[in-house]
Amino acid sequence: MKLLLVDDDKIIINSMPAVFPWEDWGITGIWIALSIKQAKKILKEEQIDILLCDIEMPMGTGIELIEWMHKEVPVPAVTILLTCHSEFQYAKRALQLGCSNYLLKPAEESELKKAVLDAEEKVMEFRKQEKERKRREQKIHNIDAFWETLMAHHISCGEQLQRVCEEYEIKEQIHFQPVLVTVKHHSFKIRDVNHSLMSFVLENVLREMLRGEKFALVNNYNERLWLFFPENCIRDPSQLFVQVIGWMEEKYHCALSCYLGRMQALADWEKECELLQQADERFAVSPGIYTASQIRHTHPMPFILPNTIKCSFLGLFSAGKYAELLQKMQEYFLALTPEQCNTASLDAAIRRIDQEFERGLDTIAREQFQKIQVQLFKDNPNYTRSIPGVLEYYERMFACIKEEKREIVPESIIERVKLYISINMQQELSREEVSAYVGLHPDYLNRLFKKETGVSLKEYIADEKVHMACELLEQTDFLVGEIGEMVGYVNFSSFTTFFKNRTGLTPVAWRKEHSK
Repeated sequence: MKLLLVDDDKIIINSMPAVFPWEDWGITGIWIALSIKQAKKILKEEQIDILLCDIEMPMGTGIELIEWMHKEVPVPAVTILLTCHSEFQYAKRALQLGCSNYLLKPAEESELKKAVLDAEEKVMEFRKQEKERKRREQKIHNIDAFWETLMAHHISCGEQLQRVCEEYEIKEQIHFQPVLVTVKHHSFKIRDVNHSLMSFVLENVLREMLRGEKFALVNNYNERLWLFFPENCIRDPSQLFVQVIGWMEEKYHCALSCYLGRMQALADWEKECELLQQADERFAVSPGIYTASQIRHTHPMPFILPNTIKCSFLGLFSAGKYAELLQKMQEYFLALTPEQCNTASLDAAIRRIDQEFERGLDTIAREQFQKIQVQLFKDNPNYTRSIPGVLEYYERMFACIKEEKREIVPESIIERVKLYISINMQQELSREEVSAYVGLHPDYLNRLFKKETGVSLKEYIADEKVHMACELLEQTDFLVGEIGEMVGYVNFSSFTTFFKNRTGLTPVAWRKEHSK
């Protein structure tokens, strides 16, 4: 044990090493300091175990020295205060600082011996705790490094797996449960946080909230973290992640998805992890916890944007009613099933909706729109990983449009007419009604429309209604009568006659022939 004596009294401090049998008490080295300055220098340069210190000294007190030591020295010494002062405030502060003992001068040998032995006991206990802490840290590091090695090199079987297990002292017969945790969405408050920082935050939260649990954690700093739980975990991982999701939502406005794999033998780790990664691409609803059963039995569905929804979106976009449009989008997307909410589907949804928005824009406005798109995905390429991400994308898009100096408006009279027709497909739509919308005489509009498109206004309306009806017959399970109403025909017979005249088939026959 190393001892530091601090006292401004030269006679006392020079005599103490010779007066007491320090070696018999376990002290193997003694350092002497006559001032606070000298003491600080020694404490910085040497690993002192026990500090025996006077309180009242020039240029500072022993209390101040102890306060400094606890802030500046990585491993503070156990302190014994030796002083002429018996005032309560000194004793109280000494206890607050964790001092081992508080002795009054002149101390009896028996008192000093007991104080030194008590301090040594505290030092040994601390060393034991520190050793155990380092052992735990090393064990955690080993198992984390083990899984990092497996994942980095795709090691799953054979002699290579055996060598890695031996290197990290891992039993090859272990079973484990993999869990994939992904950040699906950030709120506006932290949208500028980069992926690495978000992954670091998530890792710290997980380690803190899962403290006491046995697990390995691999962080690739891409907003995806892997956890591996061994057999006989203290608690069910699904219950743990309910708390994690709630905490991240409340504290960091961050939505997570957690994918729980099955308990597997070590040799099957890669297959199970691949399954979880595929699930992350399929499930875009967040936050959420997905069990092994859900992952295996839920299959993605192709994205189809119903024409009625498309028309509603286009109408509100054309009118500049962005708040109402965003509300409609929220209602639509939140009503989708998990099977429909995969990343590929949401990516297709954004592309389809944006294409429809672009169709009715003039050249300059279209360029503005495309620049906004590029910038948004540059800021955050992960919008399609979740429904909240899609909604944030459109919220930011509409905000950017509003900030532009010129409004994004439909291109021409012809494009405005086409847009109006697509929005009001469920109406009968006469020439007069369409003409009134653009403020032109019906005959003039008809001539202008035919000149630009090659077909009359009436023919165009009929073609669009048939096109929409065909899509609904092929892609949905709506009844024929319901589809007729969607394209402006309340009477079933009238719709059937109209459809057969345009296609040569009845609606029922068309569906039978073209449905997949």
